[in-house]
Amino acid sequence: MHFRSLRLAPGVAALVLLAAPALASAQALHAWNFDDAVGTLLPGVANSITPAALFATDIPGVATNGSGALSIQYNNIATTAVSYAPVGPYAPATGIYTLTITVAGWDLPSGTTNLQTVYFDLRNAAATAASLVTELTFLASDAGVSVRYRDSGSANNNIFLTGLPTTRSTPFILTLTINRNTNTFAVSYTDGGVTTVAIPEKALSTGSAGRTISHFDLRTLGNFTGGSFTVDSVVLASVPVLTPLQTWRQSFFQTTEPQTEPVTGSSADAADFDSDGIPNLVEYATGTNPALPTLSPLALGRDAEGRLTLGFTTIADPALTYTVQGSVDLIDWTTVSSFTSATLPAGLQLVTDTAIPGDGPRRFLRLSVTR
Repeated sequence: MHFRSLRLAPGVAALVLLAAPALASAQALHAWNFDDAVGTLLPGVANSITPAALFATDIPGVATNGSGALSIQYNNIATTAVSYAPVGPYAPATGIYTLTITVAGWDLPSGTTNLQTVYFDLRNAAATAASLVTELTFLASDAGVSVRYRDSGSANNNIFLTGLPTTRSTPFILTLTINRNTNTFAVSYTDGGVTTVAIPEKALSTGSAGRTISHFDLRTLGNFTGGSFTVDSVVLASVPVLTPLQTWRQSFFQTTEPQTEPVTGSSADAADFDSDGIPNLVEYATGTNPALPTLSPLALGRDAEGRLTLGFTTIADPALTYTVQGSVDLIDWTTVSSFTSATLPAGLQLVTDTAIPGDGPRRFLRLSVTR
């Protein structure tokens, strides 16, 4: 589909936009929502996204409570119990992932004596000592509950939150983001509807960066008698890396996806948000502001031999193809030049028409942008 954005006249350039499909959204890979019947042990807990990824073993005192949560009431201060579920493999250097733990509440009395501890691990093997990729931990003491991040390197052993009350009944959401493309991680938490970045983006340890994520482990230690730790959900998700166009849309339209036309002020590629006659995709492709009316981003001229030239600015997005076309009748068009930023550096471009001056009474040039 073509969208002509400028009225044509002899020797005047036109903008042409070709429509393209929308982009993909984020995807949950595994989700344990603990909506199972009361008393369901870990091996029977459903994974609502990937049914085959089930916990392998039971942990004494750990079962669903029948109200959409997992109750942890383990009782052993000497031995850490573990259950694991296969979730991968998600290889190093590929993708961005989030592990989100929603805790419904806890009651952890005498934490210094009882050592109540709950671990949420991502590992490259099933519960082996040298398999840790990343870990989020809740630790109880008489002074309150602390939250820790840990990976395979001793430098990344961070207690980033302390002094939480030993008893609470409101949700606490903890999110770990692992960027395997950059070998970095970040941690945030949401408490009372307010989200706080606890650990800004930081490098993973060398050992963790090189390990494939293949298992999620739930581990616990301590005496929970007379108390409990209640988990509402555990979700592992894949986060798509924003393309340059998605980043641009987010900046100007607060969305990464093109809205369906003809919504006024739409972020759709063919929409003209500022009503200046230039569609959004062309504004993006030529580096102009879609929220500020501007003159045409095209500059028409002639070279020393009298041939038409078309000047315009390109950006560094290899997904875009810029094509300059010529015509003598506005019906039949031939390609004068076509390129991407992968073949031609971004910046000011000047394309010279291939037609010899004097071959016809008039000549038109237009620019098309496709993705």
